[in-house]
Amino acid sequence: MGYSLSWIAVQRRPADGIKEFFGLKNTGKYGQYGKHKLVGRELDDGWYLLIANRCDDKIIRDENLAKLSGGCQVVACSIEEHVMFSSSALWKDGKKIWSVRHNGEEDHSDITEQGILPASYSVLKNQAIAEQKVESNEDMRVDHLFDLPLLLAKQLVGFKHDEALPKIPQDSYEVFEDGNRPGFVHRITTSPWRWRIIGPVIFFGFWSIVAILIILVISKVF
Repeated sequence: MGYSLSWIAVQRRPADGIKEFFGLKNTGKYGQYGKHKLVGRELDDGWYLLIANRCDDKIIRDENLAKLSGGCQVVACSIEEHVMFSSSALWKDGKKIWSVRHNGEEDHSDITEQGILPASYSVLKNQAIAEQKVESNEDMRVDHLFDLPLLLAKQLVGFKHDEALPKIPQDSYEVFEDGNRPGFVHRITTSPWRWRIIGPVIFFGFWSIVAILIILVISKVF
């Protein structure tokens, strides 16, 4: 089984402020990423790493990154190994500086770039393209461009999801609960049109059944 993850690394912002921003609650437990919904820990050079166990988690949404990166910088990554999708982006002072995305399901050579990328990016890209050409000539199915966005993020943060971090045990990540997870009524009122139609039907249907059962019970009694 492959990884399906979202992660962000925030620099120059207190860990408690990051947890408060996303409404995270401490569980007092520790474990590995990929086995819990949300985990986090401090890294070197003032980075705080937060990892969600899904590739499209809310922690990497643009609106959240714009707010979170105010007065600091944030690196965000999305990984879905099942379809060889990867992306990374750098946000600083509320603005996206650059982003790189690869969708290997569409094409091994697929790559989408935005913004002002660091000088080191061209070196990483040329190396990945050269390695991909060698694999193609040998009729192999290794997707070297999948790693390109992730290696770029690693240059800044020092973290890559499939590589061990020196001196950091794999089960040393603090496990969180999401205290802001919306309830049923909130989903009905704010979700897409399907829920706005289906939600009330379920709600009123349930209470209609309850009312019918009450009437049946009363009729038998009297």
